Amino acid sequence: MQHPKSLALLGAVCSFTVAAAGSVPRGVGPEFASYYQNNDVFACIANPSIKISLDRVNDGSCDCPDGSDEPGTAACAFIDHLSPEQPLIGSPTGTTNTTQSLPGFWCANKGHLPAYIPFSYVNDGICDYDVCCDGSDEYRHANGVKCADRCSEIGKEYRKLAEARRKSAEKASVIKQQMLKEAKELRQEVERRITILEQDKRNIEARKADLEQKYAEALKEDSNRVVKKEGAGGKLGVLVGLAKDRVEELREALRLVTEDREVLRAKKIELEAILKQFKEDYNPNFNDEGVKAAVRSWDDYAAREAESDQAEFHESDINEILKEDDESNGVNWKAFDEFGEDTDVLYNFDAYLPPFIRNVLQEKLKSLRKWLVENGLIAATPSDGSESKEVRTAREYAEAADVDLRNKIRDLEADQSDLQKDYGPSDIFRAIKGKCAEIDSGEYTYEICWLDKTMQKSKKGHGSTNMGNFDRIDIEMADDDERVDGKSLGSGPRMVMRYNNGQTCWNGPQRRTDVWLGCAEKEEVWRVTEAEKCVYKMEVGTPAALEQNAGSATYTPFLLRLYDFWVLGVSNHFAWQCSTTKIQLPLFKATIGTKHLDVGVGTGYYPAKTVETSTPCKEITLVDLNPNTLNQAAARINEAQSSIKVNTVVANIYEPLPLPAGEKFDSISTFYLLHCLAGPPESKTKVFDVLKTYVADDGVFVGTTILGEERPMNFFASRLMKIYNEKGIFDNWQDSKAVFEEGLRRNFDEVDIQIIGRSMVWTARRPKKEA
Repeated sequence: MQHPKSLALLGAVCSFTVAAAGSVPRGVGPEFASYYQNNDVFACIANPSIKISLDRVNDGSCDCPDGSDEPGTAACAFIDHLSPEQPLIGSPTGTTNTTQSLPGFWCANKGHLPAYIPFSYVNDGICDYDVCCDGSDEYRHANGVKCADRCSEIGKEYRKLAEARRKSAEKASVIKQQMLKEAKELRQEVERRITILEQDKRNIEARKADLEQKYAEALKEDSNRVVKKEGAGGKLGVLVGLAKDRVEELREALRLVTEDREVLRAKKIELEAILKQFKEDYNPNFNDEGVKAAVRSWDDYAAREAESDQAEFHESDINEILKEDDESNGVNWKAFDEFGEDTDVLYNFDAYLPPFIRNVLQEKLKSLRKWLVENGLIAATPSDGSESKEVRTAREYAEAADVDLRNKIRDLEADQSDLQKDYGPSDIFRAIKGKCAEIDSGEYTYEICWLDKTMQKSKKGHGSTNMGNFDRIDIEMADDDERVDGKSLGSGPRMVMRYNNGQTCWNGPQRRTDVWLGCAEKEEVWRVTEAEKCVYKMEVGTPAALEQNAGSATYTPFLLRLYDFWVLGVSNHFAWQCSTTKIQLPLFKATIGTKHLDVGVGTGYYPAKTVETSTPCKEITLVDLNPNTLNQAAARINEAQSSIKVNTVVANIYEPLPLPAGEKFDSISTFYLLHCLAGPPESKTKVFDVLKTYVADDGVFVGTTILGEERPMNFFASRLMKIYNEKGIFDNWQDSKAVFEEGLRRNFDEVDIQIIGRSMVWTARRPKKEA
């Protein structure tokens, strides 16, 4: 039976030349060759104080506590940091509960990809061609098994499939760039709408304030009137009210009569036209007395109409009567409202004054009354709950402005919320939001609508079932076998869209779907499985998933050798302008504690340089997604200081780390990690949420990252940013100090941030307690 592929620790192609065959023991990888080139003795890698003769290397006996003396046998396969404790002479812990220094048995696989395999695979009588195609792991032919070298044919087929995948990836890359361009334009459109809505909101707020002021003034004006309703103001007030109502009734009656008249006039004209045409068209030779009588009657009617002397009807006269009364037309009722009792009209001395003096005096008296009412010196005229036309109009305008303002605020908040929504790396899923893809599977059709919902549709007419509504995007580790058709998630970090809160299962929970994304030339659903009751896994291909793991996959052993020169030397100095030796390394040295956690390790430069000299550090745990970086960083630290205990952990930093419960560290560092993570800056702050839980109460969390477009950049920096973001190595165009600072202060009471060049450098202490 074949071993599971997930147990294999795959290496990457090394571009440097390994020493000639026989110069290092069997099973030693090129990055560890230097430990075995001493002609006299071998020093255990993790315990260099323990030295053995070279003939004891690969002798089938585990002499070194870290198992480094048996790189080509299974003698030390039992050593594992998670294994049950058993006595082991020479072990620093006294037990087998320790860590292997070597990642596994090295298969050179000439003609194909070299790889490390677990030591337990060595000489087990099984040909592990999927990971060790040269058969070198079965050199003793256990149980008579001989594994021929098949790397040539396997490598040829692999390269053929790799070329097909490469071409597919190229096509996907073109489509992805189009999606990114469209997504950027859509985001800019939202930003433009927000700018317009904010300006509209300010304008409407000003207009609303003005209308509310006019409404308030109309209310005050109305409250100063003495005659407000029928019965007020004595007999004159009653008469005014009755007269006003009667005039309105007569005006309405006139309007109705006028409308009827227009209808009758139209009918009269139509009938006259019919009869006139009848007279012109009838045959006088046709002997029909009824027709002749009708024609004679029409002639008599036409003659009378022509001779009648009717007064000319003026349409404008009626239109004037139908107009509503106001100060310039008809009866000015407002003038009557301003008087009090009947006798006031007789005894108002200003009635005897010249008009121009009377008007000035009335305005002064009105202003005086208004002032007295506002200051509580006299009571305002009681209101019966009714309002004048002026007040009603002012109120309606103010209310309309308020409704308009609420609508603008609602639209503005919706667009602002949209900008905060997670649309994936560089907002790429904006380009396909609402679009759907589906797959037929037995009696159902399964459908995903991007950033909307997932559906299960019955082919037998039983309707559709909601399998979940879009919630968020996470990153998880995939470990799938490669498929010939390329429709596989493969291995490494992958985007997972969470569709939660779907339709409730019968006698069960609400349905939910985890949508795992792999690279494809178009949006297509590959497979749908029900992982557990009402929990579905949907594997979907999309160009948006291209190079999702490029940030970690980029660091092969060869490129890791160039990392120090290019990134820490050239790029830091000339592009990012945040010196490695003057800024970042001194920060690392000043804050490292006895027990340190380093996340996103690169080449291990910072911890290795730190432990070369006097340091309080006794134990370092390295966390990364890429085994290559972990292996090289661990080896580099041990080479710099062999007494340091180094642990390596392959993990996704967005999730709790696979560490013992309650484990704390005196110091944690994450240098140049955040700008490599996919997604908007808001999602990256989850790193702070996770790491806070591992910082000791008196511990410190330090880090650096390269910010996005908000920081000015020189030509070199702008070119690197563009290339790295297009290749998926960076995803930091939107990364900003404000977002990261909020995330740090959300988790730590004491935060210090500096902006140096294009980089943000922080130190955080006193982790906040969980509420």
